[in-house]
Amino acid sequence: MTSLELLLLEQQAPTAVFKRIPVHLYKEVKEKYKDQWEEFNKKGAIDVPPDLPYWKEIQNKFDTKVSQLALIDSSLCWVDRSYDREVNWANLVKFIADKNGFSHSDAQIIDVVYDRRKQRFYVVIGQHRVDMSLLCLGINAKIAARITLLDEKLEPAEQIKLESNRHHTEANNTTDQKPHEKLLSGYTSDDEDAVAYTKFITAHNIGVIGQDHLFPENTFVKTCKAPWAVGRAMNISKEDCSFALQLIRDYMDCKDIDGKLIQSVTQYLFYFKKRLEQAAKAMGKDYETFVRDFFQHTFSQDPEKGVLMHPTDDLLEGTKDFRGESTVVPVCRLIKLTNQYIRMKKIDASSIHGNKKEKGKWVSADEEIFQKYLEKCKVGLVLAQIPRQIINSL
Repeated sequence: MTSLELLLLEQQAPTAVFKRIPVHLYKEVKEKYKDQWEEFNKKGAIDVPPDLPYWKEIQNKFDTKVSQLALIDSSLCWVDRSYDREVNWANLVKFIADKNGFSHSDAQIIDVVYDRRKQRFYVVIGQHRVDMSLLCLGINAKIAARITLLDEKLEPAEQIKLESNRHHTEANNTTDQKPHEKLLSGYTSDDEDAVAYTKFITAHNIGVIGQDHLFPENTFVKTCKAPWAVGRAMNISKEDCSFALQLIRDYMDCKDIDGKLIQSVTQYLFYFKKRLEQAAKAMGKDYETFVRDFFQHTFSQDPEKGVLMHPTDDLLEGTKDFRGESTVVPVCRLIKLTNQYIRMKKIDASSIHGNKKEKGKWVSADEEIFQKYLEKCKVGLVLAQIPRQIINSL
């Protein structure tokens, strides 16, 4: 795929639909801990709330630009899950246990937007603190908040993006988000990288983890669980990453695409492209047709046994034991499978690379092309024996 073709493909990426997913925190937390509700409520607060006015006393001062500080009712707090993350209940309960109650001083000041028409507060920053106050203090819980008035002149999508931008910036400064949570809030707040990764992935008819609600009209073939890894693969080669996504989408059995898989296939295409082109020429095919034929043959069902020839799990088996070198193992397995494919097609591999001693191997572990690949991946001498064994094994 040329750069122009890739640009045209990205321009066809589906358009996200920004629509609120409102969740009432009091209802959610009470349902979650309905059997332990009274027990948690007995814990109460371990200190006094800050000396701030009650929100109803100053609501005439609420403004879309200038925020006000006040105590608000935790029971009136909602969260918008179109950009905010799910609650980490385990961490929440652990924090309460460690403090033996709710701490106003530790809770500090949460960030909310007040919807005057619906008489509710949307929590932009601090939903976990609201939940802790409700668990320990019950329906009468109060919490300190920085209040901004919802701008009714804005379209809903604009308001969501405005809130998401604040959430994305503050959440990453105060609390580590999971990668897909960071991407979601980043995408809805127009973060440049997050938007680029999502557009690139969805343009290939592949969804992004945690973003299904943004594309209700689309039925994606697979789901990418590691969009940031796609970003790293794009940095290797955007064109090869695109082709890798297509190959995984069209021929591999996985429903979810993880980081090691997309990076491995991209590396295989990028670092061994010249050798793939030589193999294609030897078989009288163009590069893309050859690679597609190889993937279709290798990862399709065995016509006699009716089972997958090579499941995705087999390609990635054992890679959890590695860190930065984790992509090298599946790449070596792809090389080994390519060697087998070339032999099956009865192609003299020496006609591809010119090495008469390696007639049966498209790529051998001792070749310069492979050694340079290991150097690029910074694989040490000890670990380098593992990929060598993979390629050299029959």
